[in-house]
Amino acid sequence: MSLELPIDSKLPYGEDLKTLLKQNEITESYIHKTLRSKGIFFGKTNKEDTVPLLCACLLTPSEYEKIKEHRNEKEDNTKRKSEVLTWSSSNNLLTEAPALNIREICPTEYDNYQFLGDPQFFPVDGNPNKLIYEYEIECYNLMDNWNDKQKTYKGSIQIEVKNGSVDLVATSNHTSKHTDKINGKLLSQLKSELRSKGAISNKEQKISFDFFTNEERIAFFWSLTGSLSDPTLTFNQITDIDIKPDDEKTIPSNLDINWMAKKISRMHLSGDQLHNTFFIQDPNCHPYLVLWKMQASFDFDDHQSKGTCKVNFEFYNYARSKRNTAEFGIDIDSITLDRQYKHLNTSRIKKHLLEKYDQAKIKVFKEISEKKLKAL
Repeated sequence: MSLELPIDSKLPYGEDLKTLLKQNEITESYIHKTLRSKGIFFGKTNKEDTVPLLCACLLTPSEYEKIKEHRNEKEDNTKRKSEVLTWSSSNNLLTEAPALNIREICPTEYDNYQFLGDPQFFPVDGNPNKLIYEYEIECYNLMDNWNDKQKTYKGSIQIEVKNGSVDLVATSNHTSKHTDKINGKLLSQLKSELRSKGAISNKEQKISFDFFTNEERIAFFWSLTGSLSDPTLTFNQITDIDIKPDDEKTIPSNLDINWMAKKISRMHLSGDQLHNTFFIQDPNCHPYLVLWKMQASFDFDDHQSKGTCKVNFEFYNYARSKRNTAEFGIDIDSITLDRQYKHLNTSRIKKHLLEKYDQAKIKVFKEISEKKLKAL
């Protein structure tokens, strides 16, 4: 009589381990770090070389648990998108906000998840002009053999009246494709009901790819990294860039990027001090370059926490879909706390940092919007 062990009591090896390690949530740097911890020092970091090496080894239970924790941390990373609407009501937001029935707005009959609880809008810190609608879903994945088949994901939408009761900033926080889609439906219903009351106008500004020229887009990214005015954040360097030449423009022969013409369809650059490269420094190159993703490193110190974070700024899904309507978003890729702050909850710190970068994003976007209007 054979005894079938629960999946969580088994350690993956061979092809099963290979399948796990190839998932996008398991980063190349983490695999390289795991190999080093096992005494295997290898010069290359790409998965094509490192995954076979790790698959040839046996994982210890603690190593497997750390890999699962790393995967879950990457998978659950909160991504944030925002849009600005014009607030037209004399009432506060709590008075005007409709009751959103999430199960009616987002039926789940043909989806592999269900909603937990009955979410509703609540004031943030007792502020009737800043509300948050938080929810949780339980998701089932029968194809996932080496991670929990049943997982929970959190999502939320936040709305806030700002700038002297003129702007309504609507923010979407999602941790999965499901919650991103749910947020889109919730925001659509929210805007529809607020418009029917006359609380907002028809005018809205999404931070989308097609809002910017190539030059403006690079300036927008740069303003979010090297030109932040928050005294608790210090820019270190740009560490990753996703960029390509604009197919619809002819690059002049006298520019340093002329070699890219008809040869490069997409280029990912990783390294140190990328903000000092001619891609960023030479404004003559900017009209001919399409930039859609950037990662930057910052130091943060607000007297309650201190450390270093890496922040992703990206027009989500542009690389895959090439949609000019791709929306801009921000997420915190990683946080490294200074030694005396190692005991702190990094999830709360990430949320706090996201708020800061979101405020900077909206400020820079409005400045560019105003310049474009004046130029008309």
